[in-house]
Amino acid sequence: MEGRLLTDDYRKELDLVFSFDHLEMPGHSRFDDYRYDLSFLKRFYITHLNADMGHGWNTLFFNNHDNPRMISKVDPSGEYDNIIAKLLAVLMFTLRGTPFVYQGDEIGMRNADFRSIDEIKDVESLGLYAELVKTVSAEAAFKRVLSGTRDHARIPVPWDEIAKQRADDDSLWNFYRRIIAIRRSSPALVYGKLDFLWPKDKTLFVYTRSLSGNSFYIEANLGTRHRKSNAPPEAELLVCNYREPSRFLRPYEARVYGAN
Repeated sequence: MEGRLLTDDYRKELDLVFSFDHLEMPGHSRFDDYRYDLSFLKRFYITHLNADMGHGWNTLFFNNHDNPRMISKVDPSGEYDNIIAKLLAVLMFTLRGTPFVYQGDEIGMRNADFRSIDEIKDVESLGLYAELVKTVSAEAAFKRVLSGTRDHARIPVPWDEIAKQRADDDSLWNFYRRIIAIRRSSPALVYGKLDFLWPKDKTLFVYTRSLSGNSFYIEANLGTRHRKSNAPPEAELLVCNYREPSRFLRPYEARVYGAN
């Protein structure tokens, strides 16, 4: 079961570790209007996932009921919503730890398009707004509240969107089904050794998972500039968040290879 670490000679119970430090970049709070840089996420995982070996079992998540949607923070324009959502799914189900899928992750829900403070229900956001309007304009106060209100993550899941995506083989919903199936059938992706490659590269996130002769090679482009793929030539491509193959890793492209 997940939450246990398997090694060659023992099985040890480990504490499940919840860290929320990766949800915002250093120096920012969720009420700041800024663009999240995924290179920070890479540094966070490199620092923590191996450091906790033998002491704790990490959790893998990007959303919860207290934070705005991650895909909206990474790309506020919405241009790469579906691609980013699939990239985050790849990381969630191929890194070491227990994945937590928050409601709406599987259909790519982004921040809501609230138009006025009258649409906000979150008591924390309303309290912040009441304080802000004492010193700034109502427009400026609402803009700050809009950046971090918890209501973004608390609006109902649109069930009609789920039905629509279930019928589309290329949808995020079905991408989740594929990546979950790969993880469930592959002990290496749960208990395997985690090795990070090129750790100093800011936007190229590459790592391997290996256990008992089975291995996976995962690479992800965390930026918008095209990057060269360094996958082993004999590796089998299992999952990609773009429809068509390419020689290069396109913006926010993620690939999972079987590298046995």
